[in-house]
Amino acid sequence: MEQQYDLLGVGAGIFNLSLAALLSENKGVTSHFLDKNTDLEWYPGLMLNNAKMQTCCIKDLVSLADPTNQYSFLNYLSSKNRLFQFLNRSSFIISRKEFFDYAQWVSNRLSNISRGISVEKIYYANGLFEVTTDKQSYYAKNISISIGRNRFLPESAKALEGDKVFHGLDYLFKKNKISNAKRIVIVGGGQTASEILLDIMDSFPRVEEITWISRRNNFLPLDDSPFVNDYYIPSYVDYFSSLDDDLKRVKHKEQRLTSDGISLDTLTELYEKIYENKFIRKDSKLN
Repeated sequence: MEQQYDLLGVGAGIFNLSLAALLSENKGVTSHFLDKNTDLEWYPGLMLNNAKMQTCCIKDLVSLADPTNQYSFLNYLSSKNRLFQFLNRSSFIISRKEFFDYAQWVSNRLSNISRGISVEKIYYANGLFEVTTDKQSYYAKNISISIGRNRFLPESAKALEGDKVFHGLDYLFKKNKISNAKRIVIVGGGQTASEILLDIMDSFPRVEEITWISRRNNFLPLDDSPFVNDYYIPSYVDYFSSLDDDLKRVKHKEQRLTSDGISLDTLTELYEKIYENKFIRKDSKLN
C-alpha cells in the first residue's frame, strides 16, 4: 500500500505546522501534512505593521513541548544573526510579522509538508484512514485536521457584503475602498477590532466619525496574569479533559478572556489616542 503514515495532517497552517515540526524529529513516528495553499498563509488581511503577538515568543511552535527542537524561535533568531539584538530589546513580545516570518522559516525547512495539494475525501476502514487528494491517495493510522476557522458575518450583513461591508479578516484587502469614508463602524470588541481601529485612526485622519460596537459591557483586557496562565500547563489540560461536557462549557465561558481579550498595551494606546483627540486636539470622532 502506497504512502502509509502513522499520522497524516490535513492542513498545514500554524497548528499543524507545530505538529509537523515536532514530529519531524521523532524518528519513531512517520508523518506527512497536506495543504491546498502553495505557501503558508496566516491572516494576510490582518498583517498590520504595528500588530503584536499576545503571547511570549517562547510559546512558539515547539519550545514548550520540546525545548531542544531545532525549529525553536531562538534558533530562528540565531540563524538570522540577530539573537543578541533581540535580547537587547528587553521584550519577549514580538510583532505578528516577525512571528509569521519565523513560521515561514520553519515551514520552508520541513520535508514532511506538501503544499498545493487539495484534500477531496476522507474514508475510514479496516483501521486506516484513506485520504484522497487531487493528485493521489494517502493512508494513515491517525489524522489531524486543521483547516482554520470560518469567518462569521451576521445574516443582516451578508446581503451587504462587499467593498463597504466586510469581515475584519479582509481589512487590508479592502482598506483602500474606505479611504474616503466619512463614517466608519467597527463591530467586535476583541483584539482584531482594536487593531483595525488604531490603524483607521492613523490612516484616515479626515474621517468624520468612527463608531466602535461591542456586545460586551466594556473593552476588556486579555487576562495574562500568572495564576490564570496555569490554565495552559499540561496538568490543568489533563484536568480539564477529565471534566464532563457541561462543566467544560462553564469553565470555557469563565476562562474566555485568557485568550479572547485585548492586549493591555493596545488598550492603553487606544485610550491615549482618544484622550489626545478629545482634549488636546479637540476633534474626537470616536463613539
